[in-house]
Amino acid sequence: METLCLLRAGRQVRLRDLPDAIQHSACASADGGGDALPSLAIDLREPLERNIEKIIEATLALEHGNRSRVAERLGVSVRTIQRHLARGVLEPTPGSGDKPA
Repeated sequence: METLCLLRAGRQVRLRDLPDAIQHSACASADGGGDALPSLAIDLREPLERNIEKIIEATLALEHGNRSRVAERLGVSVRTIQRHLARGVLEPTPGSGDKPA
């Protein structure tokens, strides 16, 4: 996600710019194949780190705090999510932890 924000600096992030897993989820929702995914507005004038925090927070909420699924959805390692949580900037969701998928 960091690379995506840097490469698209000052421009809107398109669906085709996102990882395949997110693209397929969005397409399935648009086709009526599931619940619509919530949207998230990213202000490209904000620092990159703040936008990354927003993305992780929103994904944690979407996955009900399951860090393994958050990492899979974002295409990063679970350790990356843990590092962001350890910084103390992000708030773990109630009941968060790694639950079996």
